[in-house]
Amino acid sequence: MSADGFLLSLERLLAAVGWAHGPPLALAGCSLGGVLALKYACAHPARVARLTLVAPAGLSEPAWNLPFHVLSRLVGSLPHKLAELCRQTPTYGVNEEEVVAMAERLRPEGGLRVVVAGCDLVHTPHEAFWTSLVPPSNFSLHRLTSHWWLCSHLFGLRLHEEPGCWERSAAQPRSRL
Repeated sequence: MSADGFLLSLERLLAAVGWAHGPPLALAGCSLGGVLALKYACAHPARVARLTLVAPAGLSEPAWNLPFHVLSRLVGSLPHKLAELCRQTPTYGVNEEEVVAMAERLRPEGGLRVVVAGCDLVHTPHEAFWTSLVPPSNFSLHRLTSHWWLCSHLFGLRLHEEPGCWERSAAQPRSRL
């Protein structure tokens, strides 16, 4: 299924459980789920109040099977010929300009939180991109952590315990899925 297909599935799920309207949502996504959360937030900006991305995909980066981005961080810039060997991984239709606009909209309330792994061999952490969009308190770089570890240990990050992250409106309580 394409990223647009996943987005359509999410939109249908939210409509089915009655969350397509009402108070804005707090969304979280990990890896490919981060792409989905980004695409939803960009497509429906009024529907998203908070967005948490863990090891998000979707930004332009070297191929996943050629971890040149990690090597280049360790030994300096890559020779031009090696860089040519890198093909781009899919961006899944994520428009970086839309991501910047979405981040600027969420910034006043601190509504965008990004967590990346420094030793991510799957996705470039994009530290400079994300730190330009979120306050330092909403960006976490786990330098000695891999993509797999970060995605496999989400509850260990304790993101679900952040104050205000998952608050529900008393006026419109929601049932559990």
